[in-house]
Parts: sequence; C-alpha cells; structure tokens
Amino acid sequence: MKKTKGYLPTKACAACGGACCKKLPGSTAPKDWGAPDRKKMTRRLTAALGQKYAIDWWEEDADNPEMEFVRPSTTEQVGLIRDPSWGGECVFLTGSGCSLPFSKRPYECRMLEPCPPGCIQHAGEPKLGAAKLWVPYQDVILEAERIASSK
Repeated sequence: MKKTKGYLPTKACAACGGACCKKLPGSTAPKDWGAPDRKKMTRRLTAALGQKYAIDWWEEDADNPEMEFVRPSTTEQVGLIRDPSWGGECVFLTGSGCSLPFSKRPYECRMLEPCPPGCIQHAGEPKLGAAKLWVPYQDVILEAERIASSK
C-alpha cells in the first residue's frame, strides 16, 4: 500500500474547528490528479472542474496563464470552473472536519502540521506555492477547462 505524504490530523485539529479551511481551501498538486500521466490528469480534472474543484491563479500574474492551479471550490462559489477568491470556506469542510479521507485531501491540506495554537504549512506560500507546482501542467489545466466548459 502506498503511503500518503503529509501530516496526519491530531486531536488539536478537532479543537481547531477548521480555522484554515474556513479561510480558503488548500491547493492540490499535479500528483493529486495522476501526474505525470497527462491523459489521466485531464480526465480527472475535467470531471472535477465546476463540481467541487476550481481553477485559481496567482493574482500578481493574473495575465500569465502559467500561474494557474487547481483547488477545491469555496462554498460560495461551488459550480464555477474558475474561482480566484482569496477567501471562503472549503466545500469539503463539515461540522466534524474534512469530508475527504486523508489520502484524498489536497496536497496543501496534507502538508499542514498540527502545532497548536495553529498549524505549520510545509507546502510553501499559499497560492504562489501551488502555482509553481502546476507550471509544467498548464496545458492539462487548459484542456480540462475547455472540455468541462463545453459540457
């Protein structure tokens, strides 16, 4: 069985109540979608975009298509294929925590190390760190968006 990289939730996570998750959903990494297999990634992203996942981008380079990435939608923006918001609650947050099993959570979420009174983020700077991971896969994001938009 393949071990998922990250920091497992602790009792501190339940006490926290999802403070990070209420601010902005954690970003995914290309491997969350099957990288380096571009066909698998495109298929998976196409099914997810506009459902519970959206394309976001690093705003300081909003005109640069090489700075896009994928993350869960915010509860206020569910159904959108593009959601560049800087705030909003993650669509997967429930009253008892994340509805996703640990291995299916976005990379950025798995890389939160519980360290009360907060967490230490090991995935890099939010949004910018995610955008950098996705640079080699911009073609996959654009193709999945094209297909999802035509449905």
